[in-house]
Amino acid sequence: MILVGQYDSPFVRRVAVSLRVLGFAYEHDTRSVFADFDAMRQVNPLGRIPSLVLDDGEVLIDSAAILDWLDGEVGRERALIPASGAERRKALRLIALATGAIDKIGAATYERIVRPSAFRWPEWMERCRTQGEGAIAALAAEPWPAGTPLDQAQITTACMIRYV
Repeated sequence: MILVGQYDSPFVRRVAVSLRVLGFAYEHDTRSVFADFDAMRQVNPLGRIPSLVLDDGEVLIDSAAILDWLDGEVGRERALIPASGAERRKALRLIALATGAIDKIGAATYERIVRPSAFRWPEWMERCRTQGEGAIAALAAEPWPAGTPLDQAQITTACMIRYV
C-alpha cells in the first residue's frame, strides 16, 4: 500500500496513525497538493489528499472512505469505529466535530493567508473561526476516559489539535 499526501495534513495524519495502530505496512508518497498538483491528480482526480493506493492498484480517496476500508479489513473486533448503535453514533459525532473544526479553521486560515488581501472576507473568516471554536469547545466538554483503547474519535481529535 502507498499512502499519498504529507503528514502536515490532519486527514493524511489520521489515516497514517490508523494504519500504524491497525498494523498495516505501507509506503509513504509525500506529494504535495500545492507543489505537485498535476502529479497528485494522476492519483486522485480531485487533486486532494489523502489517497491510498492498494496493492492491486485500486485507489481509495478521502480519509473517511480509507478509514472505512481499514475497519472492514480488520473486522469488527479491531475496527476503530464501532459497527452500530449508540457507540457508533457517538464516535461519528465526535469525528464530525473534529473534522469540522479542521475544515473551518483551515478555511479561515486559507482566506487569511492565500487569498489576496483586497479580496478577503472578514465576516467569513470570523464565521469559520466561530464554527471551528464551537466544535473544539464541544469536544473539550466530552468525557475522554483514561485507559480506553485508542479509537478513531481519539485519533481524529488528536490530529485536529495538532493541526489547529
